Parts: sequence; structure tokens; C-alpha cells
Amino acid sequence: MSTTSTKDAPVIQIRDVTKIYEMGDGTIQVRALDGVSLDISDGEYVAIMGASGSGKSTLMNIIGCLDVPTEGTYHIDGQAVESMSNDRLADIRSRKVGFVFQTHNLLPRLTALANVELPMMYGRWPNRRTRAEHALELVNLADRMDHRPTELSGGQQQRVGIARALVKEPSVLLADEPTGNLDTSNTTEILNIISDLNHQNGITVIVVTHERDVAARADRVITLSDGHIISDETRPQATAA
Repeated sequence: MSTTSTKDAPVIQIRDVTKIYEMGDGTIQVRALDGVSLDISDGEYVAIMGASGSGKSTLMNIIGCLDVPTEGTYHIDGQAVESMSNDRLADIRSRKVGFVFQTHNLLPRLTALANVELPMMYGRWPNRRTRAEHALELVNLADRMDHRPTELSGGQQQRVGIARALVKEPSVLLADEPTGNLDTSNTTEILNIISDLNHQNGITVIVVTHERDVAARADRVITLSDGHIISDETRPQATAA
């Protein structure tokens, strides 16, 4: 699957982003992010780490267009996000960001294929079945397309969730604690799938996690603390590759 971003600009470009939440009657302000700047290029595999309260979830919400900055600018595929209407943000989420969550939220009465087709039911998406089949093939579930969630393992269900995120060919695959509910074997399976999607298919991957073993699979690790980026490191083996 190809993305729509150009090689001339980062797929994600964040400049001096601050996010302030007002608590109670508005007299208390919490700076969840404080002047964060970063670029993520097309095809990168990035992990965002941080303890609870570090700002990583807020940054994820902004990258995924679930929220907008209080201050600063954010561009995805060259499009400015911070001033968009709610309807435009919803369109960006639908077309440019594929979400994978800790809970896969599959509809139990639908087959794996139908669950993957579901995001395309709204809007004029051509070849829905073919797209869904291809997405399931990418996560090695071609032989489980007609199975319902109760007939699939936890790891297989999460792979259906990944296929559903990929089916619209987004610019970015954004995974929030994607292995949080899985055992060691299924965690390895899911991380291998995500790595293959990035390294073999060129999909831009951003994983938000608090687990170092999960972050270690990424080529670049960004660590947040108290709303600031405290480190941004590229793994030596990624540089040599």
C-alpha cells in the first residue's frame, strides 16, 4: 500500500506545539505539551515513550487529529491541522490516519472480512471487498477472512484491527499500546507484523507505548516527560541499514 505524502516534506511536521487543558472553573491550567517540535518522515517507524502524565497520549491525539494544539502548528501530508473544522478533522482522520488501539473493538457478529470493510461503508469507496481482502493478506489472515472474532485468537483479532486500520491506505499507522492486552507470543506476532508493514511495505508507523521492549522494535524512539521531548534517538542498527 502506498501513501499520498511527498518526499519533499515530512508526513508529520509539528512546530512549537503546546496543549493546555483547563481544569475545574478554568482557574487551573495544565500544560500537557509545552513547545514540542518534531518531524516524522514518510516511511519511518517511530516509538513515542513516556510515563503516565508525560504528554504522550496528548501528542498521539494531536497526531491522530483527535485534538488540536492550543498553540503552535501541525501539518500532516502538508496540510495545516490546527485551524480545521471538526468535519474536516474527521475527514483527515478517516483518510490519512489508521488507528490501532489496545482493544481491537471488532463487531462480534461480523466476519473478519466484514469488520475490515466496515470503515469503507461510509463514503464512496470503490472495490471495498478487494481492498479488505488485500489488507487481511498483509497481516497474514487470508485463511481467516470468514471467521468471526470469537473464532479467532487474541493476536488474530488484533491483526484484524490492523487490517481495518490499513484498508483506506492511510499516510500514517498510529498504534496506541497495540500489544497491551496480549501475551508474549501474540505480542511478538503483532510486533513482527507491524515491522513488516513498515520495512517491506513502506508504511509510516508511530507506536505509542510505555514498554521498552515494544519501543525497541522501532527505528527511532522519542521520549517525553512533563510535556517536553527529553530525548529523540535513532537506533544504531537503523542508521547502518
